[in-house]
Amino acid sequence: MVIWNRRSRFGSELNIQEEYGKFDKLCSFKIHHSGLFMKNRGVTYEYGAVDYYDFVDMDVFSIHELADMVRELDNQHSEPISFQFHIPGTQLDVGLLPLLTDGDVHVMSGFVKENKVLDIYVEHRQSTVNQILQDDIESEFGYTDSDDDETEDGIVGANDLLYDKNNILDEPDVDMSNYISVLDHVVERDPNTIPIPDSFENFNDDDELNVIDTQVLDSIVVEGDKRKEMLKILAKPVICSHGEVHLPAFRLGQKFKNKEDVKQLVKLHSIHTKRALYFDKNDKTRIRVKCNGVVADLTQSGPWTKAKLNCKKKVVASTTSTCPWVLFISRKNIEDEWMVKTVVSDHTCAYSREIKACTAEFMGKNLIGQVERNPTIPVRALHEELQKKYEVGFSRMKAFRAKEIAQKHVFGDFQKQYALLWDYGLELKRTNVGTTFKVDVYSEPNVNSQTRMFKRVYVCLGPLKLGFKAGLRDFLGFDGCFLKGPYPGQILSVVGLDSNNGIYPLVYSIVESENTASWTWFLDCLAEDLDLNASSNFTFISDRQKGLTNAIAKIFPNAEHRSCLKHIHENMRRFWSDTEYRNLLWDSATTTTTPHFDNVMELSRQFDVEAYEWLKKIPPEQWSLSHFSGRAKKDSLTSNVCEVFNSKTLDARDKPVITCLEYIREYLMKRIVVVQKAIDKCKGPLTQTATNLLEPIMKEATQNVVNLKETTCTCRYWELTGIVCSHAVSAIWNKINRGGKNVPEIEAWVHPVYWLETWADMYSFKVDPINGRTMWSKAPCPTTLTAPKHQIQVGRPKKKRKRAQGEVVTTGKNLSRKYITVTCSKGGNKGPNQRSCKGQGGENDVRNDGKRVKKKGKSVV
Repeated sequence: MVIWNRRSRFGSELNIQEEYGKFDKLCSFKIHHSGLFMKNRGVTYEYGAVDYYDFVDMDVFSIHELADMVRELDNQHSEPISFQFHIPGTQLDVGLLPLLTDGDVHVMSGFVKENKVLDIYVEHRQSTVNQILQDDIESEFGYTDSDDDETEDGIVGANDLLYDKNNILDEPDVDMSNYISVLDHVVERDPNTIPIPDSFENFNDDDELNVIDTQVLDSIVVEGDKRKEMLKILAKPVICSHGEVHLPAFRLGQKFKNKEDVKQLVKLHSIHTKRALYFDKNDKTRIRVKCNGVVADLTQSGPWTKAKLNCKKKVVASTTSTCPWVLFISRKNIEDEWMVKTVVSDHTCAYSREIKACTAEFMGKNLIGQVERNPTIPVRALHEELQKKYEVGFSRMKAFRAKEIAQKHVFGDFQKQYALLWDYGLELKRTNVGTTFKVDVYSEPNVNSQTRMFKRVYVCLGPLKLGFKAGLRDFLGFDGCFLKGPYPGQILSVVGLDSNNGIYPLVYSIVESENTASWTWFLDCLAEDLDLNASSNFTFISDRQKGLTNAIAKIFPNAEHRSCLKHIHENMRRFWSDTEYRNLLWDSATTTTTPHFDNVMELSRQFDVEAYEWLKKIPPEQWSLSHFSGRAKKDSLTSNVCEVFNSKTLDARDKPVITCLEYIREYLMKRIVVVQKAIDKCKGPLTQTATNLLEPIMKEATQNVVNLKETTCTCRYWELTGIVCSHAVSAIWNKINRGGKNVPEIEAWVHPVYWLETWADMYSFKVDPINGRTMWSKAPCPTTLTAPKHQIQVGRPKKKRKRAQGEVVTTGKNLSRKYITVTCSKGGNKGPNQRSCKGQGGENDVRNDGKRVKKKGKSVV
């Protein structure tokens, strides 16, 4: 039925107030079609036409009717169509709402009451408006839309007020959606937990392959093959009148190798048929299964069979008869196979949603495949899907327990993986030569104890160690992120930069918390791996975490330790949040010479003395380019290098310890392969990023004081980044024009850290995969690791919740307070006047403005 009216282009305009005045859900569509979204000082829709549809009833309108409208307007386009609704009163570049489902149409209908003419834009190809808007965001902030906003680490993104356009990290896309741990099919998995196929068939081993004789025209069926043909016909699925496929569960002569297969199949049959099956007999040689369902017997002419039903502890007579379904399976002795001897497959009872076989353990074992494909499926969605699939009743809590059981089989148990940690480290060392794998444990008073409690683990893969040294850049970023799950902790990471200014993760570790002790142990391991000592002059950058700052000052006193400017700005914003303060901070940080730095700081002092004194307390060697040394060949001011890596490990933080470590190792392995493909496509002496940075510099070449022998310039850009500045380019060209001999090209003056050859050498060291759990060697460690104790993480405390009535809250040594509410005789609560006295546990004496309060038989005034 047509529920709209297309307005003629040559007709008169519609009187909106007169036609739609009394109808809230009637409106007109102004459809812009056959055009394109263009970016020209904002987003515009060009080369299109406009048509109107009147008397559109939004109560019965859907996305399908909108598609029919567009086909009626312009049927010459066969490409996919995308619709965009323009929110009234907004600009076109910020007010477009995609119309994809009927839910979006419902949102659009909310504007009909105040706006009777709705603008809809149509594209007859893949939508470009979202890409245009995304380009605007990227060009303004220098960041792409990613999973970084989902982390709790405060990653620099489009919503931050401070960002570094000159140090944007172009991280390759590594697909980790199909990650499957090496523990998935081996850690504590019972072979009987593998789901039985829906066909419920148990084919015999003596079934022969059907070999076709090509020398015979007609098929020949001998007498011995008739039985096999009949069995195939019986095994074929039957389609009922409802269109559902029903497969036979049991048949005479069917064999089973063990009793567990029989019980598994009976439970599946009970759930699929929604019948209350139970084991009437279950011993070493016999299994008899019956149906506990009852039906009303209306065909008997005599007295009905009376069964007794328990209804709220009362015995009630019911005129019902039992279901005739029965299954009998037996074997002669323990060594023989089980065989189906009796089958009565007809049910006369009614369907039931209360199936005892539908337990959390049973459903969890059959959800293993689904959890493998989608480990992050919400419990709510899983509960709805299971109810829709099996049509049986079970609570959401049971679905939660079923998911937990399935996750234990997929990812391994949280506690049991700690006992396998030594074996995992041994396998890592075998497959990746040069790998460092260290485990730290809590001290055990009993030295003869066979167990040790896990505390920390440190991993540095050998190929990454060699690749970092080949990169020629002594620059490392430190950061930590929270672990989730029953054993909270921190993932500490060390991330470097490659020749293309991309991240190069080097070391990762799991510790109890982010404190001075854990960072000190972590840095000691790092110093041993990279052959560092107290006099090493590496460049580090971090987020000003106190424990890390103290550890670096203790272990690497001569290192250059930069502080993330974004975190400095976040602390500054608590007192001075105006844009002027941000601009002064940014100008002070990005200036490359000390005279310019002093001038900007003087402007800051004149603008606000308190802000100047606050910023002056932070040494400029930690946050300003003017005081940085040039040995790192990197002018980075933020710790984005670590935040990007933290966002890649987001899916690993809620998994057990080995699964978490394996997720990170597999990500690193795949990332090297992805970057290697990009390296193979590059041409030229420099990397892609270095080439893009050098091109605008060559266009803006000017004159300044340059020393080509020492590769320095008074602007210090060449010294800080390793890329020639515009002044150096001008000096090199001037030398070439004056007849200088053997003067290299501009690219040759760039530091070797940016050479394509260096980038290729860095990623020539590949991370190798490891074998599955069954092929790991047993570690020669005499003790077994156990799960760590619960460690309260350092961080922002949770918000205090409102105390409930009658709740006892511990406040000190054996002291508690009980919050009560006393109701007055006139009604209402005396919340503000109530108070509680200190007492022992729950035996508090409570006084409330003279009101007598009874407590455990005692009256207190």
